[in-house]
Amino acid sequence: MIKNLVLFLFISLPLYLTAQEKNLDYFINQAKINSPLLNDYQNQLLILTLDSSKIKAGLQPQVNGSSNLLYAPIIGGIGFDPAITNGQIVSALVTVSKQITTKDRLNTLLKSLQLNRDSLGNQRAFTVLDLERGVSAQYITTWGDHQLVQLAKETLQLLEKQDNLLKKLTQGSVFKQTEYLAFKVNLEQQYLTVMQNQNQYKNDFAALNYLSGIADTTSYAISSPPVRVINVPKFAESLLFKKYQIDSLKTLNALDLLSLNYKPKLNVFADGGYQSSLPQQAYKNFGWSVGLNLSIPIYDGGLRKLTTQQININQRTQNKYRDFYKIQYNQQKNRLQQMIDQYELLINKTNKQLNYSKTLIDANALQLKTGDIRMTDYLISINNYLNLRVNIIQNKINQLQMINQLQYLK
Repeated sequence: MIKNLVLFLFISLPLYLTAQEKNLDYFINQAKINSPLLNDYQNQLLILTLDSSKIKAGLQPQVNGSSNLLYAPIIGGIGFDPAITNGQIVSALVTVSKQITTKDRLNTLLKSLQLNRDSLGNQRAFTVLDLERGVSAQYITTWGDHQLVQLAKETLQLLEKQDNLLKKLTQGSVFKQTEYLAFKVNLEQQYLTVMQNQNQYKNDFAALNYLSGIADTTSYAISSPPVRVINVPKFAESLLFKKYQIDSLKTLNALDLLSLNYKPKLNVFADGGYQSSLPQQAYKNFGWSVGLNLSIPIYDGGLRKLTTQQININQRTQNKYRDFYKIQYNQQKNRLQQMIDQYELLINKTNKQLNYSKTLIDANALQLKTGDIRMTDYLISINNYLNLRVNIIQNKINQLQMINQLQYLK
């Protein structure tokens, strides 16, 4: 009696510790907010934005100040050649230099950074996709656990409802004592089933919180997974295709950057200030100077040709991967859609069987009151009904998981 009371109190405790239901969007949003990887990507994008500003700043005139003091004594006729050192030098100069850059060079450099931003943004989108898919999959699993808990409780209530009646009928010799004991065994097993399903629900709910970055070990109500319109993009609109598209543009940009290395480079500079060896009229040694520095590549031993070949080989490799994954993408999309349709057909057929099974339970319950049916037959009808309900739940979970994979196909 005490054991039954404890079991009853356990399953009667509210499974949900908060009244407000949480939905899938809540957990996805929490996962995005708490993800350090998404924050890392965001900061990397900000860094790349600053890199663009750094390139533009580097092309502005650069101003530097310098000062030198030199004294080279000659002692006993021994010392540095004064023709070289002038004996002593005092200088204080301000130097201005600027690299003369064409618009094409600047655009190529900025294009390189833009492609890096696009690539990083696409990687971030992949991470968001994986995050949403993972959280959604765990949410579906947890929701399925809740459905099994509800089914187990519903079955338990049905058995408890018949317990008092069957006990009286057994005392009135309508049923054998062994038949009633068999019923009690099923009732006790159902208590355990409720407890097991509740524990599984709590464990999977904890895993859902873990994936979402939520520091909470409690479990509470969650709403049904939303029914979303499956909008699977064509491969040419997918993130995977965009990745190869960006990689292809980066290859072309690499060729442009290589070409820049073999174009003349021109720098202009000017300095002004004080520079003197101090032997006489030191106050007149203030002045300025200007100059140009021109660098023209002439011969590199064939390095440019070899580098170009490497870049072209990488491009062909990327194209091969792109063509391969295009086939896989379409095959995966078709396979998932077929499985979704198969589960839908299976669920519909099982629902039809479920209606017959429910009718049989109701009819057997009426006959049970008069002893016109064996108790074992009644229990068999309940178990058959329970198995059908479990099959429907499992097939629905599997179908939702397939929909989730298709929704987040990449």
